[in-house]
Amino acid sequence: MSIEKQQDVEDWILYSTCDEDAESELSALAVHSGDDVLCVTGSACRTLSLISRNPRSITSIDYAAGQNYLLELKLAAIRHLDYERLLGFLGVEPALNARMADYRSLEKHLSPAARRYFSHYARDVEAGVLFRGRHEKFYIRILSPFLHLLYGRALREIFATESLEHQRRIYFEKIRGPFFTFLVRKGFNKALLTTVLNNPDYEVEVEIGNLGDYMLETLDHTFSTHLARDSDWLSLMLNGRYLSRRALPHFLQEDVVRQIKAADTKIQIIHQDIVEFVKQAPESAFSKFSLSDISSCISKTRFMELLSHIPRIGRSQGRLCYRNFIARHKIPQPLQGLLARDNELCNKLNRDDRAFSYQFEIATVQGLD
Repeated sequence: MSIEKQQDVEDWILYSTCDEDAESELSALAVHSGDDVLCVTGSACRTLSLISRNPRSITSIDYAAGQNYLLELKLAAIRHLDYERLLGFLGVEPALNARMADYRSLEKHLSPAARRYFSHYARDVEAGVLFRGRHEKFYIRILSPFLHLLYGRALREIFATESLEHQRRIYFEKIRGPFFTFLVRKGFNKALLTTVLNNPDYEVEVEIGNLGDYMLETLDHTFSTHLARDSDWLSLMLNGRYLSRRALPHFLQEDVVRQIKAADTKIQIIHQDIVEFVKQAPESAFSKFSLSDISSCISKTRFMELLSHIPRIGRSQGRLCYRNFIARHKIPQPLQGLLARDNELCNKLNRDDRAFSYQFEIATVQGLD
């Protein structure tokens, strides 16, 4: 693994665990052993899920150095701790060993910059780093306690049932009433999103009508189509933790951990603005592009600039996957001959994705003549 370090970032990480469904990413990209992948780091969970498919290389990039240091730490923990100690170290389950003792055993596998970073934030490592991101603390400290105060009994029933019909009935009869509707419609707005995202560098653009109505529609769909007890995202958002191993993020499932341990993927971690990176990347450097919901945090102008370089640095028949949240950044008309949208798969993942709030854009790279 190599690191290209530009500067230290003193701020603590924004994201520490998943708010995406990695199964959708894997379905969209169909990563295999001959692939060279460009991936946004974020919480590192998606990068790790992609590593489980053992591509030839992954270049994981984020302008926030802390997110990249988190990838280093998670990868070292997966590679060098057994499964029980891994879950304990990250904070999913009670630690079998003192977390800082496990961290000390992992330090030699981290870059000097990552070691300095986690030494500064040792309290968060000791507390179990998976739930210590600024984003996650909103759900753990505010949203989950508030919803349990209002709907605790109904939520406990929802997460206990194994019947989708029973879950649907509980949601619509005991939660989805006038007061809940009022809370979502009034509470889900740009000001709240700015608070949750908690990053002054984000350029939040809203391209959907009523944010509250959109969230109600996605919640209605989710509780009607996916069992909450199997969803890591619902478990974290509504309970502030993962209730069981059956609701763990993809990268932490035991069989996937074994795949990550066995992978011999060449991993390069880069601290840089991704738009500036793609401008300088060589032609045909990558076969797969995993861009997360980057449209949520950069302007439409800069996002379109990013897309404009994909046909040049991508290989013919490569794949592109990104998510839209409240922005709706489509592939622009001048690029549609070079990035062919997979309408069928987009529609399927929009329906089946368990993270429920995203709309997918998936395309095949046609390349440049």
